[in-house]
Amino acid sequence: MKKRFNEDKNKFLLNSKQFETAINLQKELEKYLHVLNHLLKTESIPYTLMLLKTTHECVDMLKKHIRNTDILFKIPNIENHYVIILQNTDTNRAIKLGSRFSSLLQRDFMLNKLIFFNQIKIFGIEKTPIEPYLLAYEMAIEMDENIIEDKENLWKVIKKF
Repeated sequence: MKKRFNEDKNKFLLNSKQFETAINLQKELEKYLHVLNHLLKTESIPYTLMLLKTTHECVDMLKKHIRNTDILFKIPNIENHYVIILQNTDTNRAIKLGSRFSSLLQRDFMLNKLIFFNQIKIFGIEKTPIEPYLLAYEMAIEMDENIIEDKENLWKVIKKF
């Protein structure tokens, strides 16, 4: 069967739930990205965003381990999804930090005999400032993607800008 002319472009389209998520996320990101993009342009200070899919209990434990310059917020109207903005952090350091977060959470939950599950997706902004709507679009698409192929690798680098 022959493909329709525009069929290849369907992978870029959002469904209504993804649109709502992107709009809500854009509103949250706008609060921070103007300042972060200014620092990237003028002072060459990179930043990285971590998209977390985890439980409220994991987030409470994670709050003990993040720096006072890291910004953590829940994505509005989406259950168990959070964003951490890591200031002055490139993608490689964010990968190490994501691995450390996973290890710390796993240790804490094993000590308390609880089961946990989390995913971390990393968006690194190192060279080119990004508009909030573009980042919200990329994150909305990634929220529906399942990254867990094996239980040892609970994080993944998605984009570097």
